[in-house]
Amino acid sequence: MTNLKSKVVSVLTASTGLPEVYFFYPKSFAKLPCISYYEVNNQVAVWADDKPAVSSLQYQVQIWGRSSQEISALADKADAGMLDAGFARQSALDRYDANSELYYKDMIYRILTKEEA
Repeated sequence: MTNLKSKVVSVLTASTGLPEVYFFYPKSFAKLPCISYYEVNNQVAVWADDKPAVSSLQYQVQIWGRSSQEISALADKADAGMLDAGFARQSALDRYDANSELYYKDMIYRILTKEEA
């Protein structure tokens, strides 16, 4: 099974300049803006000779902040980095949580990758 989590973290860190990318959910919202990610799907897309040949992976990336402008600027940087790394954006949604007064952007990326032998 293909695992590209370290690649996603590297791309997001390099493209946004933020020191840490959190798995699944930020540990704390004391330091904003911040980014979290997780794998949404990991499946075999192509079989060859009864073996997985190509995998399809999807990753959810969330940009968290105190304003819509703050998350939009970081989302643009993260998106450019993910696209440059070969990921295709499948969706991007602006969201707001009234309870915490946090803005966040959900983005889903997909990549097809050759299975390791």
